[in-house]
Order: sequence, then C-alpha cells, then structure tokens
Amino acid sequence: MRRTLVPIAALFAAGCGYVGDPLPPALNIPLPVPALRAVQIGPKARIGFEIPALTTDAVGIRRVADVELLAGADRVAVEARQPGPAEAEWDVRERVGQRVEFKVRTQSLKGKWSDWSPVAALDIVDPVALPANVKAEPHPEGIRISWNVPEGHSVTIRKKSVDAWTEAATVSGREWIDKTIQPGQQAAFVLEAIHPGGARSEASPEITAVARDIFPPSAPAGLTAVAGIGTIELAWDRSPEPDVAGYRVFRATGDAAPAPAGELTRAASFSDREVKAGLTYRYTVSAVDESGNTSAPSQPVTVQAP
Repeated sequence: MRRTLVPIAALFAAGCGYVGDPLPPALNIPLPVPALRAVQIGPKARIGFEIPALTTDAVGIRRVADVELLAGADRVAVEARQPGPAEAEWDVRERVGQRVEFKVRTQSLKGKWSDWSPVAALDIVDPVALPANVKAEPHPEGIRISWNVPEGHSVTIRKKSVDAWTEAATVSGREWIDKTIQPGQQAAFVLEAIHPGGARSEASPEITAVARDIFPPSAPAGLTAVAGIGTIELAWDRSPEPDVAGYRVFRATGDAAPAPAGELTRAASFSDREVKAGLTYRYTVSAVDESGNTSAPSQPVTVQAP
C-alpha cells in the first residue's frame, strides 16, 4: 500500500492558530509624578502630590515599593504606597531664609524608579504667627469676624459645615461678615494668617457665634405735628430697615417724662385724640423691629392743642 507523507510544517499549520509576534517584556517603570504642591504652614512644609496609577507602558499599578521625596538633599518620609493622593510634612525651622526645592519619584515592586517630578520651590520664612484678637459677634447682616495680623498679611477663614471645614473667604482687611447666617443659627470658624510670600500660619483655635438680631432700626425722621379740633395729627418718614414691625408714639406735657400714646402702629402716621385744649404736647416716635429692638427716638416736635 502506498503511504502519503504529510510535511511536519503542514501539520502544525493545520492544527494551531497563528498567535502573532511575541510581546516585549513590561518595563515596570512608574510614570513620573506630574506635579508637586508645597506650602509652608507654621514651622512645617506640607507637600502634596499624586502617585500615578500606571507605568510608562500603560500597565496598571496597585502598589509601589518606595516613594523618595527630597527637600534639597534631605529625604522626607512618605507613608503612602498606593496610587492616589499623598502628603508629607517636613520641619523647616533650620532652613529659615533659604530657598528649598522639592522633588519626588516612585519605585515599582520590580525595583524600577520613575523619573523625577518637576521641582517645587519654597522660600522659607519664620513661622507665621496665628491671627490675634480673633472675635466673632452678631452683626446686622450676619456674623462679624475680626482679627489682627501684621501689615501686608491676609487671612483665610474656614467655616464648619456639618462635619467638614470649607474655605469661606480669603481677605486682606481686618474683618469679614458672614452674610449667609440666619438669625438663631450658630457657626464655627478658624482663621489662618497668610504671609505676603505665601507661607501660612497654623489654624487659630475654633470660635463660635450665634447670629442674633440685637440691632435696633434707625430713628424715624421727618416727624411733623398739626393741631386740629380735639386732635393732633402726627406723620413721619418710614425707617429704611426691611424688618420694621411698627412705630411707637411717645407723648409728654410740661416736664413729664414721655409715655406711650396708643398701641404700636404699622402706619407712618398717628392721630392723638386724647388731648386737652390749651395744653402743649411734646411728641417723639421710635421704630420697633420684628425682634423687638426699639430705635432711638426721633427728633421731638412740640404743638399746642387749640
């Protein structure tokens, strides 16, 4: 019997699929940290950055073996080993007056180091002092925060919302008013002083305040009095405050102290029919707001009942 021989190459071609060219080995080199953020806070520099989650050949990284953060020639300890945000602190008190450059790199589990990050530089200054004489007190528009800092310094104000601190404002003056607070609400604040070069103080002790309306409206202006038969007609200009609930008229004769004449009125006028002919009366008007605060009296007017 005649046998047919099949070439070996043909057998392999018929029995196996083509798998393509072999892939090069992974480099296992982490991508470099793209940027550093460095700021002096009190006696320490706080450095923040992101540990990349990929290698240079786009392979995912779950963990790095080491993070080398340098402050000049000094190594700064970094605890983070997983991709994502990382932060470290470094004491700057022995470097006051110097410019310090920071850079960082990471090492893969295979021992390969990334390139260095871009450099972040800090000009180190004496630790910035906390804002002094910090006060929080009610204000007609909310809560007024006041403080003292050296000339040229500004202040960042952080406010506690639920359980988180958020930046409410950064101002260059010596006071700030939180106009978002409603009467009866309590708020907590901390302050940080900012050196003109960007260094910051540590946070001040927490202060709290309750927004309370303890501020009376302005005194009514333009009070006039016109005498008639058995009556004296009063009129005045309305106070500009939006929370004025009404006006109270005060009446006096001779050297007697003023006494309320009638009930609180919402109108900017009043008819006094409890007058006696021949007597001279002296009137003032005060505005009363919705919280019960009473203004100073208006300028008095004097009139004789006919």
